[in-house]
Amino acid sequence: SSYRAAERLSEPGPRKPEGLGAGNEARAASHLVAAGEVENGAARFLVAAREAAAVGAYVQAVAYAKEALSLIEGLPSAPRRRRLRVLALCELGRVQWQAVGPGDKFTLSSALDSLDGASHLLEEDDPPDLRATVATLLASVCYDVGDLRSLERALAELTDASRALLAAGDALGAARLLNDQAAVYVRLGDPVRASHLLEESRRVFERQAASDPLAAAELAETYHLLARLPLHVAARPGREADAITMGREYAAAAERAYRELGATRELTRVWETIGRIEMKARRIEPALHSLNAALEAQRELGDVLGLARTTAALAELLAQVGQTENALQLLGESILLNVEKGSPIGLAYNRRSLEGLGRTVTPPLSGLYQEIHRKLTSAEASLGRITLPGERD
Repeated sequence: SSYRAAERLSEPGPRKPEGLGAGNEARAASHLVAAGEVENGAARFLVAAREAAAVGAYVQAVAYAKEALSLIEGLPSAPRRRRLRVLALCELGRVQWQAVGPGDKFTLSSALDSLDGASHLLEEDDPPDLRATVATLLASVCYDVGDLRSLERALAELTDASRALLAAGDALGAARLLNDQAAVYVRLGDPVRASHLLEESRRVFERQAASDPLAAAELAETYHLLARLPLHVAARPGREADAITMGREYAAAAERAYRELGATRELTRVWETIGRIEMKARRIEPALHSLNAALEAQRELGDVLGLARTTAALAELLAQVGQTENALQLLGESILLNVEKGSPIGLAYNRRSLEGLGRTVTPPLSGLYQEIHRKLTSAEASLGRITLPGERD
C-alpha cells in the first residue's frame, strides 16, 4: 500500500553513491499521478525526497516532500490520508533539520514547525511506531536546540513514545529510544543515568545486530555515545588513561559499524568525537587528522550542525598549540554556522571555547577577539543564551 511504501522512510539507510534513485522515484511518482493513482504517487514522492536528501540534493528533497503534501491534501479524508500526511511532514522536518539550504527553510525552527504539524495530526489509535517516529524526530531537533525547555520536551516525547511501544508489546521498539534518552541526559548534566541507559541499550542490540540492520545502527550509536562519555565525565584520579582508552575503543567500534552501514553523516560525527578524545589525550596530530577528515566530509554533505561542532573542536585544538588567531577565526565560523541553523546550544559551546581563548589572548589579537565576542553576543541575543551543565547562571 502507499502507506507502507512511505512508512519505510522512517528507517535509517545508507547514503547512496549516486543521484539516480531520486530522479527515478520522482518520474515513477509523476507517472502514478498521471494514471490517477494519486495516493501511491504521493508516497513515491516521499521516497524520492529521501533519495534526494541522501545525495545532498536538499532543495529538491524539500520540493518532493511539498509535492507529496500537495497531492495528499487533495485526497478524500480518511485515516490513511492523515497518516500519510504525518509521514510527509516528518520527511520535510527531517530534511529541514539535517540539511542546509537557502533562506530560513532549513533551520531548527522550521523543522520544529513541520514536526509539530505532524504531532498535532496524530490520534490515539495511530500505530505506536508511527507515534515513535514523530517523537524521535521531535526529540532530535529539540536536542539540537538544546535549551532546558527543549531538552525537557525531548524527554517527555521519548518517554511517551516508549510507554506506547511497551503497551503494544514492542519492547525492541522501546529499546530503540534508549540512546536518544541517554543523549538528552548527557546534555542535562546527568551522565550517570545516561551510562545506565546505554549499557541497557548495548545488551539489547548486541544480540540483534548481526541479523538486523536497524539493531546494528542502534548499536553503532550506543558505541558512539559511550565513546563520548569520557568527554563529559571527569575520570577518577589515576584512571584518566583508562577513560581515554575506553573512549577510543568505543569510538573505533562505532566507526567500523557506521562504515559497514554506509552511514556517512554519522561516521563524520564519530571522527569529531575521535578528534576530541585525542585532544583530551594531548595527541595533537591524530586529533588534527580526525577533525580535518570530519570537516572535509561535512562540508561535502552540507551538515551545518556537524560543521559547527567540528570547527569549534578545531578551534580548541589550535588554541592548545598556540595558534590563537586561527582558533579565533574558526570559532567565528562556528558561530555563523550555529546562527544559520538556529542552534543556541551550539552557541553555548562556542561561548565556553571563547572564554577559554580569552584567558590566553595577547594584545595583538585583542581586536579579533573582541570582534568574535561581539558576534557571539549578538547571536545569543537573537537565539537565546543557554547555561551549560556546570556553569553558573
